[in-house]
Amino acid sequence: MSRVLALFCVAALLTACGQTSKDEETSGTTTTNETPYGSAADVEKYVAQIAPYIQQISQLQSQYETALASQQGDSNDRRGTGRNLANKAEEVRPELRTLQTTFDTVEPPAALAPFHRDIRKLIALRLSAYDKTIDGWADEKAGGDRHKAIYGDVERAQDEANQLILALNAQMQKIQTALAAVPSETP
Repeated sequence: MSRVLALFCVAALLTACGQTSKDEETSGTTTTNETPYGSAADVEKYVAQIAPYIQQISQLQSQYETALASQQGDSNDRRGTGRNLANKAEEVRPELRTLQTTFDTVEPPAALAPFHRDIRKLIALRLSAYDKTIDGWADEKAGGDRHKAIYGDVERAQDEANQLILALNAQMQKIQTALAAVPSETP
């Protein structure tokens, strides 16, 4: 259930990252191209810059979650084992780390800095969950007794990331509404 909710929320966030139409009717009486987040041009540019990052975060998480649905004939590859989750985490982690580095080069308008930090936090939470998944599997393989607690930490980090996605989606809706309220510059 939480997987479906997370994917739905990420899809909604991605949809909200689309370009706003200049032909949309304005809902306010604003006569400038300013939004509460900065100039409409700067905000639109920022939203366009982060859209590919948000899409990639979603794609990488979807790849990781394919291990939850893995039902191979081998009983060791059963649904959601530490082994297949750790293998997926190792597969997607380098790309997410690279994404984190390049995302840090995007400069948000000043009023969107908290929003930007929350996206960065989402990336960090996903990376932390992947690292813990790998650590949990290493402990499980070694016959240790910490893996159950580690996997609990993974679930908490994933839940926190999913809640953050909901908050980011709500904020993106506000940003899009503010952009839609800016009058069109063309007659």
